[in-house]
Amino acid sequence: MKTLSKTFLRCALFGSLLPFIVVNAQSISSSKNKYANIPPQSEQAKLVDYVSDFPYDLYTVCTVENQEKFYIDDPQDSIKYWLTQGQAWEPYIVDLLKHYIKPDSCVVDAGAHIGTHTIVMAHSVGKNGRVVAFEPQLKIYRELVMNARLNNCPNIDCYRCAIGNEHKTIEMNKSVAGFEGGTGIGAGGDIVEMHPLDSFNLQNVSLMKVDVEGSEDAFLDGATNTILQNRPIIIIEIQGGWDYDTAPQNIRDNITRTKDKLDALNYTVKKVSPHDYLAIPMNLSR
Repeated sequence: MKTLSKTFLRCALFGSLLPFIVVNAQSISSSKNKYANIPPQSEQAKLVDYVSDFPYDLYTVCTVENQEKFYIDDPQDSIKYWLTQGQAWEPYIVDLLKHYIKPDSCVVDAGAHIGTHTIVMAHSVGKNGRVVAFEPQLKIYRELVMNARLNNCPNIDCYRCAIGNEHKTIEMNKSVAGFEGGTGIGAGGDIVEMHPLDSFNLQNVSLMKVDVEGSEDAFLDGATNTILQNRPIIIIEIQGGWDYDTAPQNIRDNITRTKDKLDALNYTVKKVSPHDYLAIPMNLSR
């Protein structure tokens, strides 16, 4: 069963039991620095202007159980729904982030979405650490930046690009209402640049969280040097939410290939949910 249907099943079963905690978005002031959380990158000026035009009247602000706040426009979205209920998205991932992130280090959030895990990562590295977050969808990127500001996290650098194995321009699939977080590379959606993670020359990387909707192999191929030099913990969704046990054979083959790539990098891989995996350098494995 795909993640989308599982999520909506959980909503139907438990939604009425959870609190709804929101305030008017216009009552929350964001950073006065219009460049905050938007580092130098391609078309930075256009991104700054786009973020500055944030439509506050279309959003409310919700607070989740660990006190992080998020701008929400669609409470029926499969991810945003849980935030409106005061619940952290994928709490088992939150627990892993808090356990493995080293204070004062650099961490990577590839496929950051609106920052559901990015904010946790920023708090975990501390004010002297750094979160490098990547989100290719333009609307979602704006929400990511605004959520970084909303939570007073100047240690988050938000890049609007896809992360893969080469420098090129790609096209995303068209976003699906109610499931914005499941948008992968394809056709009909946003046009955006792709860059290898290695081109960012990141140092002191303690952890990578990877959620790139089926492009895991390209990510790993373009991040090989960074991985070998830093030996970070890697939390990775493989094949966009498919569970290996119930997936068709071609998806199983893809999952196996990605795990083999991690094995070749001297990582041990453990399944932590139907579709998420924890990869630990062999020298740290127990």
